[in-house]
Amino acid sequence: MKQRNKIFNVVLFTFFLLTAYGLRLNATIRYVSKTGLSIPPYITWETAADSIQKCINICVFGDTIYVANGVYEEQVVMVPGLSLIGAGMDSCVIDTRQFINLQNYKSVEMKDSCLVKGFYIISTNNFDYGYGIYMNGQNGLITENKFSNANTGIILRYSDVLAYKNYFFNIRAGLWITNSNAIVRKNLITMNVQGVYGIFVEAFTSDYTPVIDSNYILNVYDTGIFKFFGARPIIKNNFIYIKYDTGIDMMDSDSAKVFNNLIYNCGYEGIVSNTNMNLLLLNNYVQGKSSSIGIKVGQNSIIKNNVVTNTNSGIGKYGSQDPVVQYNNSWNNNINYDGVNADTTNLSVDPMIVNDDSTQGELDFHLQKYSPLIDAGDPNILDRDGSRSDIGLYGGPYG
Repeated sequence: MKQRNKIFNVVLFTFFLLTAYGLRLNATIRYVSKTGLSIPPYITWETAADSIQKCINICVFGDTIYVANGVYEEQVVMVPGLSLIGAGMDSCVIDTRQFINLQNYKSVEMKDSCLVKGFYIISTNNFDYGYGIYMNGQNGLITENKFSNANTGIILRYSDVLAYKNYFFNIRAGLWITNSNAIVRKNLITMNVQGVYGIFVEAFTSDYTPVIDSNYILNVYDTGIFKFFGARPIIKNNFIYIKYDTGIDMMDSDSAKVFNNLIYNCGYEGIVSNTNMNLLLLNNYVQGKSSSIGIKVGQNSIIKNNVVTNTNSGIGKYGSQDPVVQYNNSWNNNINYDGVNADTTNLSVDPMIVNDDSTQGELDFHLQKYSPLIDAGDPNILDRDGSRSDIGLYGGPYG
């Protein structure tokens, strides 16, 4: 874990260097403030621009803009290679509610090699349209922002953006990813509007492999993570709290990977795919309700080291061909293994979780000391300490 964090930090640091300087020696730092004198080129707080867009209009690749606290009622169109840094997501606000409509629907239009950090972006009063940040380009970083009152918080098209540690609430969809190798990591998405997706992934081909990693998606009315046609995403280490519907819904893609996700309080479906081929599903934990489906996928898929509890149908299949079902634990479901060929490597025992009941304190899905799931997973899959994989959320190389 420490080594992965070091690599991630190096990537971030390198991005900041390249973005801030843009391989130019004449990159300029500029300022925006509601109390500035608004005198070009806006290179001190005293002479700061009173408008974000006014400052952007004189920027070139590599420039950095610092934005002071305040409410900026304007739409923002960036230039490539620009770092736009707000004073913080609680106090630096871009509010476009008076501008956003069907024809003019972007609060912030981000360009290639840009950074957007430290803003609260309020888009619209109509959930049928309005995007917080719209990116149609190559790469960039969107981090430590807050989004509300939007159809979609972040739109990523043909872009390999890192969306990291953002907060979304009161929106119809958190992130919408199209034809992208984006990394979506450690975001908090509170879905308190009906008819929503936490994260939506699609592509015209299977050449794209976005990574959806370690996000918290809460109060899901519809679907936490929805994978539409195309793309081969890696979906791992996400926590999805279901209010009514589905945790992870995978559709037409080949060789998608779903690892170490926790689907909690599943009301309808935990992890499903009625058409997916070659889905690899490892070390997920689905806790549902008596009317729900835990895991149900299509042909040529592999289901190993997963735990499903408290559903109607624990682990099942779509179609006539059996997926590979090995080293799982399906327990306390009305039907533990529903129409699948579950061999003797599979268990149906109390997993002995530390705490899987939110009414009894903080949730903790680690295994207790004498859990029968310890070292009971696929022997060809190892935990991070090199031992045989545990069955469940913290087993395997991504546990």
